[in-house]
Amino acid sequence: MSTLREPTPIQESDVILSLKIGRPLRVTTQGSTPSSTSELFECTSLYYPNRPLVLKVANTPVQDGLIETEAESLTSLNKAKVPYVVTKVASGAIKERYNRMGLVEYKAAGVPISPYDSYFTYGYPTELKTEAIDRYLEMLTKAGDINYALRDLQAEAIFIDRPDPKGKEFNMTVVDFGGGGIHQSETNFCLGN
Repeated sequence: MSTLREPTPIQESDVILSLKIGRPLRVTTQGSTPSSTSELFECTSLYYPNRPLVLKVANTPVQDGLIETEAESLTSLNKAKVPYVVTKVASGAIKERYNRMGLVEYKAAGVPISPYDSYFTYGYPTELKTEAIDRYLEMLTKAGDINYALRDLQAEAIFIDRPDPKGKEFNMTVVDFGGGGIHQSETNFCLGN
């Protein structure tokens, strides 16, 4: 198992989602990244644990030069390019939120998550990461913090918060559990027509 490492700062990007239930999900990253990238996530199953809507998506090759340091960490973990969502490094406000949500309890349960600057080792089994994120989704849902969530098969997580009253726009929080640690960012997106 690889040793833990400090995260590499990630430049802020906007994440734009166009979503149709039961159809492929296209994720486009824009901003100060090496290159803007558009990736298609194939939805393989749909299920409803507790309240959140969770889509499992299949592995899809990504273009080279996404976020180089993060692509390297994912490649070393999975031995292949995998779908990836660009985020920005968590802020102090996110740290406070993690403390409020009680993520320290997960460390006691054997899940390598702390309130901030939290890391999975590159060799950590995907099955256990997936289990940890499912429990994390359940915790956030019980706390009333999310309505819908997307999760892919590589245990990257996308949480979608607080739907707009008109039902068109969502305030989305992206949390990724890649080899570089937990990063979180917020943006808005509209459901596809």
